[in-house]
Amino acid sequence: MLTQERETPVTGAEDQLPRPVRLFLLLLGGLSLLCGAVELVCGRVLHLASPYTWPLMPLGNPFWDFSLYKARFAYFHSPQFFTFDGPGYFYPAPLATMHWLLYLMPASTRVFLCLLLTVWLVAAVLLGRLLTRRGVTRCNVTLEVGTAALCSYPFLFEFEQANLEWILCVLVGCGIVAFLRGRGYAAAACFGVAGSMKFYPLVLVGLLISRRQYKQAVTTAAVFGVCTLVGLWMLCPNLAASWRGIRSGLEAFREWYVLGYEQVGFDHSVVGCMKALTLVIHPDDTPPQTLQMMIGLYIPVAAFAGILTYFGVIRMLPVINQVICLIVATILLPPISYDYTLLHLYVPWALLVLFAWENRGRDVPGLTAAMVCFAILFAPETELIVHGQSYGGQVKACALVALLLIALLRKFPSTYDAEAPALAVG
Repeated sequence: MLTQERETPVTGAEDQLPRPVRLFLLLLGGLSLLCGAVELVCGRVLHLASPYTWPLMPLGNPFWDFSLYKARFAYFHSPQFFTFDGPGYFYPAPLATMHWLLYLMPASTRVFLCLLLTVWLVAAVLLGRLLTRRGVTRCNVTLEVGTAALCSYPFLFEFEQANLEWILCVLVGCGIVAFLRGRGYAAAACFGVAGSMKFYPLVLVGLLISRRQYKQAVTTAAVFGVCTLVGLWMLCPNLAASWRGIRSGLEAFREWYVLGYEQVGFDHSVVGCMKALTLVIHPDDTPPQTLQMMIGLYIPVAAFAGILTYFGVIRMLPVINQVICLIVATILLPPISYDYTLLHLYVPWALLVLFAWENRGRDVPGLTAAMVCFAILFAPETELIVHGQSYGGQVKACALVALLLIALLRKFPSTYDAEAPALAVG
């Protein structure tokens, strides 16, 4: 998928798993087994309730994120969509069209979950084929891809919540693959559509700018604008009313979730760490004004630091490093980022796995450390609970920061960098 070349199968010592990959699998499997054992003891022996028994036992209503809006969508494409007496709609307009299309299907929740599972399996098969083309034996492919797929905490979180995040993951993943194959306009379209559904994928336009594909970057903005207008019209023919309704929903989301503390353990953003810190300092009475002030200061500082880091460092790094940095930025820097957004990390992880096999036998600085970070990010740490509050999200935030620093300081040059002139043609 990412390359057309085919390598000769390796034999002997070269057939062994690369050390970084082997360590990744051991750590991912060990952490997953440890979490499962702890939660089984908490649930079956100690008879404790949530959060001590999650993710083995679903929290509250399973598939809540998908079923929450179903009644509201009976009034899709009408002003009543925003006056319906029910939970507000908390997403940008284009994502509502995806909800509507899925709700049209009979047994929509089952169809949604089947689509999610199918995409997950197809992605695993595609990665397995890429590894096979590089001479990796079927046994190693099955071990590596199978362990990563079965022990995936982000996928389990996404499946239990039934959020539409996986659709954005598909769009962003396809955009990155298109970029690597020199199809700049296809990548731009994918980033634009994904960015219209949730704003943070627009950060990936940095890949296009780094290759001086400015026309493609403008295409991303155009696609984003068109999708937003179409999405607003689909919600309600009155664009002004639709815009006000979406703004109202996003503001409600900010008040209830960004400034709320209920799901801190599943939020791996920088702001999630701020919330966890305020809970430690003020466990009984956390002033909301303090958090609001911190977020108000954080957003412009994070935006300025991100832009400065991109133009000063990231755009000059190898492609794999750029992908890691930009993906980490999309799930670490927003004011809220729940654990299903970790699914976006599987594309840079796959690129690094392919890189590890292509450089087997070599000691590449930073590669093992990066794989350790990925293992921590893909495994559950929900059993890290203090006074009834899980801090798994904050552990993952630390791993994301470490991964970002590794990508900034340790280079992973690959054949994609050699193909940069071809990529620039778009």
